[in-house]
Formats: sequence, C-alpha cells, structure tokens
Amino acid sequence: MTLLRELALYLTLLLFLLFSGSFVMNIIDARSYLQDQLESHAQDTATSLGVAIAATEPENTAAIDSMVDAVFDRGYYRLIRFIDQSGNLVVNSQHELQLEDVPQWFVNLVDLDAPLVASEVSRGWLPAGVIYIASHPGHAYRSLWNKTLYGVFLFGSGLLLAILGLNIFLRIVLRPLKKLEKQADAICQRSFVQQEVLPKTKDLRLVVEAMNRMAGKLEEQFAEKLVLTEELRKRSVKDALTGILNRQAFDDRIANVLQDEERGEFGGGLLMAQISGLDGFNKKNGRNAADLLLVDIARRISKTVEPWPEATVGRRSGTVFCVFLFLPVTWRRAAGSLKPASGQWLHCLSFSVKRDMTVCTLPWSPM
Repeated sequence: MTLLRELALYLTLLLFLLFSGSFVMNIIDARSYLQDQLESHAQDTATSLGVAIAATEPENTAAIDSMVDAVFDRGYYRLIRFIDQSGNLVVNSQHELQLEDVPQWFVNLVDLDAPLVASEVSRGWLPAGVIYIASHPGHAYRSLWNKTLYGVFLFGSGLLLAILGLNIFLRIVLRPLKKLEKQADAICQRSFVQQEVLPKTKDLRLVVEAMNRMAGKLEEQFAEKLVLTEELRKRSVKDALTGILNRQAFDDRIANVLQDEERGEFGGGLLMAQISGLDGFNKKNGRNAADLLLVDIARRISKTVEPWPEATVGRRSGTVFCVFLFLPVTWRRAAGSLKPASGQWLHCLSFSVKRDMTVCTLPWSPM
C-alpha cells in the first residue's frame, strides 16, 4: 500500500470517528431533551387538568370525562387516568404505542421513556382524587428519527467532501515523493538528476534538498570511481611505461584467440625481439633516457604493425617485445614484411642490439 493510500485511509478513519462521535452526541442530546420534554409536558397537563377538575362538582362525572377527552384528543398523550378519593376509576383514556413511520429497530435503540406523572386534585382543603398522565412518545420518536435522517445526510455529505478534499490535498502535498521515486530510479540508472523545483512543505523540501545533495555527491564519487576503474583497468592490461600490453594481458589475449572456435583452429605466428645493451645505455645516459628509448621502441613496433589490425603487440619483460598474428593467411605475408621493417628501426638505434629475430608459427590444436 502506498503512503498516499495509508495516509488517506488513516485520516478517513479519523474523520469518520470524529463525524460519528459528533453525530452520536447530537442524537444523545436530542434524546435527553425530548425525554425531559415528555415529562414536563405531562406534568404541566396534569397540573392544569387537576385545577379544572377541582372546579367541577364531585358528582358531575360527565363534565370531568368531557374535559379529559378534550385534552386527550387534542394533545399527544398515551394515558390520562383520574381516580377519586375513594379509589374509584372515574376516567381512563389511553392509546397503544404504535408507530408506522418510525422503524422498530430505531424505537428499540433509542427507547424513550414517557414517565407517568401524578397530580393530586383538591377541592378547597379536601383531596378529591389523583390524576395520572403520560405523554405519548410518538411525536418525540418521529422528531428524533427525522433529525437522525437529516444528520446522517448532513454528516455523510460533509464526510464525503472532507475525504475528497483530503485526497486532493494529499496528492498535491505528496507529489514531490513521486518525483523522488523517479529521481531514485534515475540514480539507479546512473543518471544523477536533481530536482530544480523544491516543494513548499518544509519537511518534504528538506528531504528533496538532501536527495539532491546525495545525487550530486554520488555523481562526483561515480565519476572519480569511473576514472579510477579505467586507470586500474589500463594498468592491469597495459605496460605502465610503454602503454602496450603487458605480459599477462598479452598471454591472455593469445589464449582467447587460440581458444576461439572460429579463429583458434588456424593457429598463429609469434615474432619476438630482444634488446641487449640496455643496462649500459642506462648507466651512460640515465634512467629517463632509457625509459624514453623503450617508449620509442614500443611506438615504432606498434606503427610497423598498423597495416595488420589483427596483430597484437606486447612487452613480455624489460627488453623483450613481441608481436602475435593469428591469421595464417595474413601471417605469411606479414612475417616477410615485419622482419625487414623491424631490422630497419632496430638498426637506427644508438646502442648495440641483438638482431637475432626469430619468426615462428605456433601450431594450434582445438581443445
């Protein structure tokens, strides 16, 4: 899961919890308010109806019943009951608790309690009876249900807008991370690019700046290592003084040629030239002059074999130079040309050389 999705998920859950908590608290407050209203409504009605009953004659049951019916029919009451001082039930009006437009699960969940309140009826100084009233919770249930529906719609819309806005905001803020990913991939491909546009967010800007510094440092180190690697590669295959192949590289080159299935079966030819008298020249003219002379010899040999690109030139030891040709068709022609050419440039050297140059062919048998 990406960082963007994780942040979006966590913040969405947080927003959901906040919205849900606020919504539940509003419903609880509304329930508590309606609960108090049911009790207050019943108590006020009991008080006023008790005063009205006290003003009637004790034997006038019809008047009492008429007053109770009038109040019961016009208000939201579940029960109105009047019992005289002797314990006789004078009036009893009640409704069953039936709600068609409110789900039963919501009624069970909210569970509003409409308390049964009582008020004593007195005629003068003498008690006349007790009136009992309980408000009908149907109106409260409907009001709370409608409030719940409106709250769900309102909070759901707000939560959806908040989630969408949060995702857009996170995509904008975390966009530099995508660039960091591309920058890291480019570094893996040895392309040390740097981000020119820095993010406005402080933390991300610090990360991008650190990434740019790392890319620059890696580019410098890579360039240094590349130069060092190239230098070491040259030293491993090239003679440090003359620049031609050293002994190990020369032998490896010949072995690779002879082991090749296409070219190795033809064999090859080896020309070696040994220079004598170099110690005396070194003592007489100095080491620098001797080194310059060896470099000149290597240059002349390399120039002599330029017409034969397949020729390999190397220095096997301090005074031994060698040339290898691996094409026998070319070798016969090359050997005849190399020997007089080599003799000419060896003859012009200003010290005694051993001109015994051996030209030989090396037989090759496929392995």
